[in-house]
Amino acid sequence: MNPRPPAHQSGALLPTCPSIPQL
Repeated sequence: MNPRPPAHQSGALLPTCPSIPQL
């Protein structure tokens, strides 16, 4: 679904910053 591969689980919730871990 996401065009960019999330680096972590949180990336799935934040498609805008998949490479940046938002805690």
